[in-house]
Amino acid sequence: MCQPLYSGELKAALREITETAARTLSVARTSVWLYNSDKSALQCIDLYELLHSYHSSGTELQAIDYPAYFKALETYRAIAAHKAHTDSRTKEFSQFYLTPLGINSMLDVPIRLSGQRVGVLCLEHIGPARKWALEEENFASYLAYMTSLAMESCDRKRAQEALREEQEKVERLLLNILPQPIAERLKQETGSIADSFEEVTVLFADIVGFTQLSATISPTQLVELLNEIFSTFDQLAERHDLEKIKTIGDAYMVVGGLPMPRSDHAQAIAEMAMDMQQEVAKFSVKNGQPFNIRIGINTGPVVAGVIGLKKFIYDLWGDTVNTASRMESHGIAGAIQVTATTYELLQNQYKFEKRGLIEVKGKGEMEAFLLTGRKVRG
Repeated sequence: MCQPLYSGELKAALREITETAARTLSVARTSVWLYNSDKSALQCIDLYELLHSYHSSGTELQAIDYPAYFKALETYRAIAAHKAHTDSRTKEFSQFYLTPLGINSMLDVPIRLSGQRVGVLCLEHIGPARKWALEEENFASYLAYMTSLAMESCDRKRAQEALREEQEKVERLLLNILPQPIAERLKQETGSIADSFEEVTVLFADIVGFTQLSATISPTQLVELLNEIFSTFDQLAERHDLEKIKTIGDAYMVVGGLPMPRSDHAQAIAEMAMDMQQEVAKFSVKNGQPFNIRIGINTGPVVAGVIGLKKFIYDLWGDTVNTASRMESHGIAGAIQVTATTYELLQNQYKFEKRGLIEVKGKGEMEAFLLTGRKVRG
């Protein structure tokens, strides 16, 4: 009986308890009944019939129909009814329960949990009236105690499962906010997290025409459209194994090469950028709106990490990030603009148009290139 008793499997534990009671005491019927919330009824959770080796459940007793019996459960340590048909505590059952089933003697002991009555263990003897011995009453009380242990184990298992489910929810939420390696470190470390990366590629994208659209549709519709676009971008980032950093209004930021360094970070960002163009084009046709996207890309060193005490976000800092942002804001609608640094990494695999020198706020003149497609490999 130990295994199901402590494993939290209440149904299996109750089956063992009722079978043990029936076989040890040679009782025809043994059952476990539990109160409802206001103790106005008892419901049979498990009934074992020794003759047929059969378990069943579901029968319900209402206190209003059997007031003397319910009162006796509150008063007596055990109801040892040798002659159940005439005993004042059980004779209410005579016509509709005892007589049809041939029951002549009953031994009922309360089940207590945390000091409160939660149910009753019932032993029903079929045949001549039976004088219950003190040892039998004690054994029934022991089985009632075992029942309470099984219920405690079940409650504990449910609490542990609920806690585990909540922990999994928190874990999923954390992983939606932070990269997994950073989330693991954050759970172990206190204070800020800041790591230097020698070379990553950063992409900024902005939905062209979205600001004008916001004046013509409701805020709810606007958010729904933006959510649809950005959800598609999230799927692309996952497909290319890139790290989405954040969205700012209708701008989207993603990086390749961190938190786990990779040598093809620029290529992965280039593929993401071209896929984003295709998805926005599909979205425009689908919604009948003239959407376009402006993309800026730059490659270089950054510092990445988590700072602050609340509303954690994994973010990037450094001139590389600022320059990528400028490539987007000084770019051309429908085009992918990259710096000379990124161009050097991609020129052998992708097609470019040289834009020449452009004036960049805070940077002066910078050479820029427009990524136009993949080179055909011979």
